[in-house]
Amino acid sequence: MEKSCQTCRKIFKIVDADQKIYRKIQIPSPKNCPDCRVRRRLQFRNERNLFRAECSSCGTKIISMFDPARQKVWCGECWWGDGWDARDFAQDFDFSRPFFPQFFELFQKVPKFNLQNRSQENCGFCNFGVSNKNSYLCFSNGYCEEMWFSETCLGSKNCVDCTRTDRSELCFECADCQNCFHLKFARNCRQCRDSWFLDGCQNCKNCFGCTDLEHAEYHIFNKKYSRLEFEEFIAGFDSGRFSILDRMRRDFDRFCEENVLRSDRNLATENCTGTGLRHCKNCKNCTDCLSGEDCKFCAMAFKIRDSFDANFSVGELLHEVVGTDGFEIRFCNWATGRNIEYSMFCDRGDHIFGCVGLRGAKFHIFNREFPENEYFRLRDRIIEHMRHTGEWGEFFPTKFSPHDFENSVAGEFFPKFESKESVKFESRLENLPDSIEETSDAILDEICHCSCQKKYKIQPGELKIYRKWDLPVPRSCPKCRYLRRLEWRRPSFKSV
Repeated sequence: MEKSCQTCRKIFKIVDADQKIYRKIQIPSPKNCPDCRVRRRLQFRNERNLFRAECSSCGTKIISMFDPARQKVWCGECWWGDGWDARDFAQDFDFSRPFFPQFFELFQKVPKFNLQNRSQENCGFCNFGVSNKNSYLCFSNGYCEEMWFSETCLGSKNCVDCTRTDRSELCFECADCQNCFHLKFARNCRQCRDSWFLDGCQNCKNCFGCTDLEHAEYHIFNKKYSRLEFEEFIAGFDSGRFSILDRMRRDFDRFCEENVLRSDRNLATENCTGTGLRHCKNCKNCTDCLSGEDCKFCAMAFKIRDSFDANFSVGELLHEVVGTDGFEIRFCNWATGRNIEYSMFCDRGDHIFGCVGLRGAKFHIFNREFPENEYFRLRDRIIEHMRHTGEWGEFFPTKFSPHDFENSVAGEFFPKFESKESVKFESRLENLPDSIEETSDAILDEICHCSCQKKYKIQPGELKIYRKWDLPVPRSCPKCRYLRRLEWRRPSFKSV
């Protein structure tokens, strides 16, 4: 079946197998194409655009992913504490009105936690982190240590400006790398070490400017050299000078464009389409999933099964969700538990519908508890009402998002959707030394200006790393550096 997307008017297909699944779970076929569906979901997630705020409960100064001018924001200690109950904000459902406006009246009343972190130690300005230590400006990392300006990394240590670089150490400006050591400016690499400027390499060491090599050593731009020749080349490469490093980076980008690269970044997959898939089976049109099975239109998911349209999620039987963990969760933004529908920021829920901010709740609708039988009767009535209003089967409308498009993850993955100008990744800064050797401690007191108009400062620990690794201080802010890495992998997030 072919349909016209309700948002972008693009024609998209819904295959017979998908229609059978929609009928089985009693959800109408989607009104929007896959790209518009994921864009809508991601507008409800903000990872890196942080605001200074005060906790609306205790007055503590905090950093928040929510704009305090638009939301009631609490610090983590107050939100997770026992001094309040989200059920105090419960309201009745009005069958004379649509569902979404009523839900967002409840959403506006319930306080929001400032950041979504668990078991963090000394992690300043980090968000969506789990069990990290001694990190700065990192997002969606897990079990990492001594990380700077990195995101979606797992089990890595001592890395700077890295994206989706797992179980790696001493890496700089790397993306989509696993089990690597001492790499700089690498992407799509596995089990590589002591190398510069790699793309699509496996089990390589002591290489420079190479693509699609396996078990190689002492190669420069894919050409074999002797150990002595390679060491002489590295000794003559002045990596601490920005003008030289930047020119080499551009030369490497041109070299990559002229050489054929692998069509995907998949590993150990069976009957899958997409890219960035590892140990997946029967996953279609998916991106960056680990240990997935029987899924479609999913991205950034881990141990996910029998799911459609899920992002940043873990679990089974998920549908149109972002940031969830559990079983049979549908149309939710950050929810953990089972049998949860149309809810946000609920932890360990069980059979809840249209709820916000609940913890350990069962049989709740609009934050009000009901006897089991009454819960199912009222839930069925609301679903039938939503069918008549055309809301059932659709994710929350973007006009109700707590984040502006530009501040959301959607603004990072789909910048051209809004017909914006291309991002300029390099800034023209005055009075910044070209060489790290010429950079004094006085730079720590200076405010740097990026071409995106944002200001940033070099941190003491950051400067120490640049000196140790013989690298110049960056000419662009952390976000623009992240967007440059995202640009490397941008095609991965388009529909397959």
